[in-house]
Order: sequence, then structure tokens, then C-alpha cells
Amino acid sequence: VLWHNASVNALPFRSGELAFPLLLQRIAGVPLVHSTASLIHFRIQDASVILILCIALLPELGIALKVGLYCFLLILGWTFSKWLHRPHNWHESTSVLKRKTAFFRDAMVMANPQAAWSWLLTICNWTVKISLQALLYVHLVNIEFGSGVLATVFSEAAAFSPVQGIAGFG
Repeated sequence: VLWHNASVNALPFRSGELAFPLLLQRIAGVPLVHSTASLIHFRIQDASVILILCIALLPELGIALKVGLYCFLLILGWTFSKWLHRPHNWHESTSVLKRKTAFFRDAMVMANPQAAWSWLLTICNWTVKISLQALLYVHLVNIEFGSGVLATVFSEAAAFSPVQGIAGFG
């Protein structure tokens, strides 16, 4: 975990993310397709939580637009989940792309058999992380807690950009 986190923060274009599946394969013997699917699943959850918070915290967005964006995210997530779980016979396809997509779909389904708990833990993790970082801002920079939350959420949103500064300063 430490090697993965250090790689993410030190290597350009978030290439350190590649350390996660490679280390899982080397240390735990997890096949590369499964460890990559787990990483993608984690990042989808992280991005979803941060995006939901960004939508909630942007004061310029009206309530109708916020509700519309939330509905869009729900529909997108539901559609993606249905696509992953839909039966397919792509393993026997002559197309290399279809066969690889079939393995990826199966790996994504297997990546998180207990999705509800995983989502709950992701939300709890982000709540604690954002709260603690906001408290650090309160004590180190002398700003209000709400401003610290805003700074933390939007700096985390910036962290999804491909270019990262050293030590996670996006």
C-alpha cells in the first residue's frame, strides 16, 4: 500500500497507479486482470464520491441542475452495472477485442462481490479524510471548517487530473 501511494504521488501522469495491480500480482498472486479490475473499481468509487460532493458543494448550480446531475449519475451507474452483469458469450468470439472485453467484464463483476459494503466503506473513508484535512486547514491556515471542506474536496477533484504534483498537490 505504501509503495503504491508513494508511486502515485511521485510518478508523473498518475503512472504510479500501475503499482497496485503489479504488486497485488507479485505479493498475493492475484491475476493481473483481476487486480486491474479491482483498481478500476476503486477509482470509479472514489471518483463517484468526489463528483457527488463537488455537485453538492458548488453554490452556482441550481437545485434542478443538481438533481438532474445526480439522476444522470444514477442512471449511468445502473446502466454500467447492468452491462457488466448481462450474460455474454464473448469468450468464444474470433475478435481479440471482444475476448479481452469479456475477461475484463467478468473481472469487474468479481472485483467487488459485496458492492454495498464497499460503497459504504468508500463513503466513510472519504468522510474521515475530508474532515481531517479540513481540520488541518482550520489549524494551519486559520480558515473556517466549511472553507477547509471546500478546499479539500476540490483539491481531491483536481487529483483526478492526469498531471500530479509531488506529494499529491494537484
